[in-house]
Amino acid sequence: MLLWLLMNIYKNIVKFFRKNKYEYYFGFGADSETAMIESIIGRKPEYIGPAILKNYQLCIQNLDDISTYGANPREILRKAWGDNFKSYTIRQHKNESLSGSIFKITSYERKMLDAWELVPEGWQKSVKIKAVAKDGKTYFARTQCLPMGHDHGYTTSGTNYNPWLMPKKDFMRIAINDSKRYESYVY
Repeated sequence: MLLWLLMNIYKNIVKFFRKNKYEYYFGFGADSETAMIESIIGRKPEYIGPAILKNYQLCIQNLDDISTYGANPREILRKAWGDNFKSYTIRQHKNESLSGSIFKITSYERKMLDAWELVPEGWQKSVKIKAVAKDGKTYFARTQCLPMGHDHGYTTSGTNYNPWLMPKKDFMRIAINDSKRYESYVY
């Protein structure tokens, strides 16, 4: 009983600090759009502006390119999106660049974004990056990228791309419905 009580106190302390500590997030693809981030975190984020991430390459994964290890992110995505799912992802790659957006969000909200990108299930990993905004200011931020050794699908231009690989309305609907599972990951 005491252990349960201490764990609940700990979770509440962590939750308090995550909800009151701000950080920067670099979003690409659909996550570069304010409306998408809002659908995931439940409020309009503070939009800092467009930015470039150097030494990362934009890739497109089809469902068959996604890992089946661990919690089987491929099956999770199939259930939500169907067999025609495809998504942007990124991987480290020298001399490549990627355009996206910088947002200021809470640490709690960033963990919600990690849950949306199936970080706990092993599809993506959360990484610290350095992005340069249009005004030249450097932001130390977080984003998600593929873990080493995962199939990246095929590469595409990281600049001037359509952020929506799947219908926007589906992104919004699934993000809002999916947010029910975030609490167990974020606490």
